Amino acid sequence: MRKITLLLVALFAMVGSAFAALPNANDVGYLYNLATGKFISQSATVTELGDEFTVTEVKACGDSFGSDDGSIAEAGYSYIRFKVTATGGFMRMTNAGVVCSSSGYHKWAVMETADGLVIRCIYTSTQSNGALDPAAHQGYYLTPDESGKLTLVETPTSASYWKFMDEAGYQAIAADIIAAKEAEEVKVFGNMYGKGYIY
Repeated sequence: MRKITLLLVALFAMVGSAFAALPNANDVGYLYNLATGKFISQSATVTELGDEFTVTEVKACGDSFGSDDGSIAEAGYSYIRFKVTATGGFMRMTNAGVVCSSSGYHKWAVMETADGLVIRCIYTSTQSNGALDPAAHQGYYLTPDESGKLTLVETPTSASYWKFMDEAGYQAIAADIIAAKEAEEVKVFGNMYGKGYIY
């Protein structure tokens, strides 16, 4: 059952990648990683059941918005601000890495590609000598590492592609994941008490 569910999630990801359209301001949904079949959570990791985000602002590439002004001036990108709906914390980059925090906010450069959305860092923190802080990873691509933590990589990998998924799409995947976990628990429980596996 578990393998079948994961296969369905993978197939959904492949089909969904062609429809990974940019969200609009005020859209509510989930940031779905097409390679792992997981969602971004408020802990700045990808998990099977992630958290809901609200798009609070969308601007054209190069538009002014303070210290991050015009930092990725490539055609095809939009600047987008993602807020965790339940907590009000924004997904942002700090010197410590990617976080979802209620203090401050941050916009990302997002572009639709044939493989899904790419999300790039536009954090422009500088060091005391005025040089760009290397920890900022300016222009790098939002990508989960092997542990699921959100990181930034200089060159996109297969795990660097996303879809902003609406509630219906999220619930369809979440229902399969929950059903698979419940079935697994029943199997374990049955085995513990000598009743064999229940399929």
